[in-house]
Amino acid sequence: MTICSDRIYHRVFCVVGLYLFVGLAVLDATAILLSNPATERCPEADHDESYQKDITLAIVKPDAFLAAHVDDIRQEILHAGLQIKAEGEFVLDKASAELFYREHKNRNFFPHLVSFMSSGPVYVMLLSGRDAIKKWRLMIGPTDPEKARKDSPLSIRARFGTDNTRNAVHGSDSHESVLREMGFFFGNYTEESRTPADACQPVTVQDHPDEL
Repeated sequence: MTICSDRIYHRVFCVVGLYLFVGLAVLDATAILLSNPATERCPEADHDESYQKDITLAIVKPDAFLAAHVDDIRQEILHAGLQIKAEGEFVLDKASAELFYREHKNRNFFPHLVSFMSSGPVYVMLLSGRDAIKKWRLMIGPTDPEKARKDSPLSIRARFGTDNTRNAVHGSDSHESVLREMGFFFGNYTEESRTPADACQPVTVQDHPDEL
């Protein structure tokens, strides 16, 4: 009986040891895979929509630019927890302003908007952060500065805007708009949304690759 019991214990010990060995081997293999850069998840491989939710475009319009509000607006953006991935000063001619606002071409205010946006420099920023579109839209407030002063008195348009056109800033309103508008100023993924080379004249452009 003693010999038989010893054999049983020995057999059980060997089986348990085998399972432990296999388990450790699997864990080691998993650790190697996870630590291998070639197997790390690439952010660019994520679904486009999840990436788009984290970026938006901000424009300081000619009225706010000429009133020297760029630095104030820029600081508010950073204090709100948004990152500036790229930024630059641009001058839009009539053709480029018409192209940028082409979705409004059948609206009565379109000619006035085009004239205003091509009347002076604009400052454009590509913003990044959680719910960037929504956060920036809340920061700028309603399109009409008068309404903004009533409903959102601390918003940028309430403080710096004059009317529906001269309302200090622009903010992308959808993920699709973000891609089109980002492509207009900073280059994009499709040729369809690119700006003609001579339509939009950049004065200064800065990239911030460390924040990408």
